[in-house]
Amino acid sequence: MLYTALVVSTSAQTVFELSKEEKKEYDLRARFFLSTSGGPVSPSDVNRFIDEYIENRLGSSYISLGSSDISAVATVGLGVAIPVNTKVHTRIFLEYAGASKTVRLDGDTERFAVNRFAPGVLLDYYFYSSDFSSVYIEGGMYYGLTSFRDVNANGIGFKFNLGYAWHRPQTTWDIFVGVDLPSTKVKEEDYSFFVSKIDLTAPVFGLRINF
Repeated sequence: MLYTALVVSTSAQTVFELSKEEKKEYDLRARFFLSTSGGPVSPSDVNRFIDEYIENRLGSSYISLGSSDISAVATVGLGVAIPVNTKVHTRIFLEYAGASKTVRLDGDTERFAVNRFAPGVLLDYYFYSSDFSSVYIEGGMYYGLTSFRDVNANGIGFKFNLGYAWHRPQTTWDIFVGVDLPSTKVKEEDYSFFVSKIDLTAPVFGLRINF
């Protein structure tokens, strides 16, 4: 009986030790992720263009539904997170950001949209971690390919976020708040009287799932 108890105890200890090693390897493996975020924006040049377009289109008429201002941006992205160690992770991502406004002009629907595609990289630093959750800060840059009709504003942008991660057996769920600071200057050959910049600068709130 004593021999059996010792064997069971030793086996349990071995399994526990293997589980710890497996957990460490799991924590340091590369992980894919999907993300979404959004926030308020005020692209003044774009909104001025829309106002002028509507005025020229309607003359003395009126907008029958909606306002003319673009006021919010939404972003979706995917990528891979590569741990450097337990505290520092690198995220390589590709994302799409869109901000649009649809108005009805005397029965006709008109849509105005700003679109941005951006590859980029983020560096995460986890300053608090437990088996169940983590708190981190992250920052990085991306190259944004931004367009509004025939106008393009391409260049380097920056992201800075504060996040909370909730660890599950097979996934990690993140919520984060931060700021998106894109390049806004329009390419010289695309410069127009109304649109000299496309500004999607925004405070953001986002969700991310890592698996």
